[in-house]
Amino acid sequence: MKLELVSKLKLQPEVNYSIIGVELNDGENEATIKLRYVDVALLAKLGVCEKVNLFAGPQVGFLTWAKRDSSFTNEMLDLKNDFKDHDYGLVFGAEYKFNNHIFLSGRYYHGLYQVAESWNDFVLRNRYISFRLGYIF
Repeated sequence: MKLELVSKLKLQPEVNYSIIGVELNDGENEATIKLRYVDVALLAKLGVCEKVNLFAGPQVGFLTWAKRDSSFTNEMLDLKNDFKDHDYGLVFGAEYKFNNHIFLSGRYYHGLYQVAESWNDFVLRNRYISFRLGYIF
């Protein structure tokens, strides 16, 4: 769904599911933390030319799952209580439309919110790059 504001500027609301992870390694042991979110974004899309769009906008994520898998315990630990139940930030990206139905896009998400209060004195914010190949109905 897109809402046209002017001829080359549209608003596009989105709901996405994302899996974000980080691998921690001290040389002897390693652990992987995985976070899963339902993300809601409102993107302003600017048509640069017939096939290329640039977009940017705010995004809010709602944490649905948080686990740690480690080589030294061989078990998945639930970390959902260690992380905040939401995240917010900004999305920037570009999209190329091959035709009216098939597109390729890339985006960068820059989290503005610290997703955990205290994690060994680290500041934890979500930041990621994602690529999409999609079909528009």
